[in-house]
Amino acid sequence: MRKQKYLLLLSAFLIDVVFQSCKNPSLPKEEVTADKKDLVSELTEKIGGDSLNAKLYFDRAMVYAAKSMTDLAFADMEKVLKLDSTKPGYLMQYADLAFKVNKVRASRDALEKIRIIQPDNFDAAFRL
Repeated sequence: MRKQKYLLLLSAFLIDVVFQSCKNPSLPKEEVTADKKDLVSELTEKIGGDSLNAKLYFDRAMVYAAKSMTDLAFADMEKVLKLDSTKPGYLMQYADLAFKVNKVRASRDALEKIRIIQPDNFDAAFRL
C-alpha cells in the first residue's frame, strides 16, 4: 500500500514536470505581431527586387498563414506555383491552404501532382 502511494505520487510529479516543460515561454503578443509585420515588410521589399523568386513568396505566404491571413497566404502560394511547381513542399503547403480557403479541387489537384512527382509520398496519398 505504501509503495503504491509513492508510485502514484512519483507519477503525478513526473506528469507535472512533463506538462510544465511543454509550456512555451512566449513573448508578449504585441512583440510577436510586430516581428511578423517587420518580416512581411522585409519580404515584400525583397520581392520587389526579385519578383521571380518563388522562395520569397513562399516565405511570405508562411508568415501570412502563421498570422491566420489565409487569403493572402493562398494568393502568394498561387504565385509560388506559377514560378516553381516542381517542389513537393510547395505543393503540399498550397494544398493545405487551398483546403482552408475552400478550394477543394485545387487542393486535390496539388496532391495528385505530388503523387506524380513522388509516387511514394505517403502524406499526399493519405490526404487524398
